[in-house]
Amino acid sequence: MNEQVPKFSFGIDMGTQNIREVVLSEMNGQITVVGKIESSQNGGMSKGVVTNLRNAVHALEAASIEIDRMIGMNLTDAYLSINGSNVGTAPTQGGISITGSEITEADVARLKEFAVSGIVPDNRALLDVIPVEYAIAGQGGIRNPIGMRGVKLEMQANVVSALLPVCMNLKEVAGALNINALKLVPTAVAAGRAVLLESQKENGVAVVEMGAATTSVAIFMEGFLQYFGVINVGANHITNDIAISLAVSTEVAEEIKMKYVTAELIDNDKPMTMRFGDESISFTKTMVNRIVEDRLIDIFEHVKKEIAIAGYEKKLPEGVVLTGGGAEMRGIERFAREHMEVATRIGLPLMDVTHIDNETKKPRFAVAIGLALMMNDDMREQETRVEEKPVGFLSKLFGGGR
Repeated sequence: MNEQVPKFSFGIDMGTQNIREVVLSEMNGQITVVGKIESSQNGGMSKGVVTNLRNAVHALEAASIEIDRMIGMNLTDAYLSINGSNVGTAPTQGGISITGSEITEADVARLKEFAVSGIVPDNRALLDVIPVEYAIAGQGGIRNPIGMRGVKLEMQANVVSALLPVCMNLKEVAGALNINALKLVPTAVAAGRAVLLESQKENGVAVVEMGAATTSVAIFMEGFLQYFGVINVGANHITNDIAISLAVSTEVAEEIKMKYVTAELIDNDKPMTMRFGDESISFTKTMVNRIVEDRLIDIFEHVKKEIAIAGYEKKLPEGVVLTGGGAEMRGIERFAREHMEVATRIGLPLMDVTHIDNETKKPRFAVAIGLALMMNDDMREQETRVEEKPVGFLSKLFGGGR
């Protein structure tokens, strides 16, 4: 009997405020969190874009040294998150003639390459091609055509792409530490892998990933990603609003936010005083609530608009799933449900992970866990693939090294 060897998958969530890394190990079908780290970004990123290469490298290096120490090895392959308004989806379709007796993986790869031809401009990088449905000889609704017979194969799909310089800079940060970024995955898409059931993706659901500087929205329907969009508003805007309204520094405002801010908005006019060094500031919970309420309304109004732009207003039976650090605010689930008038829940990263600690179960780790799970999924698929992987097209998606 062959001895089982654990397989490791590595997810790196490169956020504006924090880097979160998760390493999963799969053995005998059991997936376990064997390493996780959360550390400060230190000014290297802003709204999904590398703004200071040196700072970003130093921040990732600190996190990666710690994760290597934690798991006792040096992992060189990883899936990285990508975020920002430069990331988007576009529909496409195409068809090819089938020359063999049955449809093969090579035929599907050739169809994808044909379908994206001319869709992705030279200044953008192809991140993924997500088939919505296939059709053989006009018969649609086919999810997986491999092994079927027909003379013509057609496909409708969504193309996910991002600005090429943004992708290159992210890979440059990882490459500086000898980490091969095999794939860049939009944040809310990765979070969806960690928090959604297949039935929810089938029925229709939106994942809202609430980060520090941005809020991203991924919409799934009929089992596939249909839309991805990013709103340039996040939890840091609440900090900035408090700083401006109370005339304090952002450092002080962040402490006030962490100690007093909730989405429950229970007013209290009793004065509160906090001291910061030689300085003291007085405010009431009611004052803070008004500041927070205005910003939360702004965020969820943008989310509603994003869902409407995608064409899914009042068309998501599974509602909205909130992930990210912003989703850990007390009362946020109820606030979002009442304001957007849609079923809402907090997304906890529990999908397919049999051993996970309480800290990693929190919404802010959903992206990193989702990235590691997606990497594990692809490793499984490659192991079970019968035919040799085509070189040209899929290497753009999975061979994204430097």
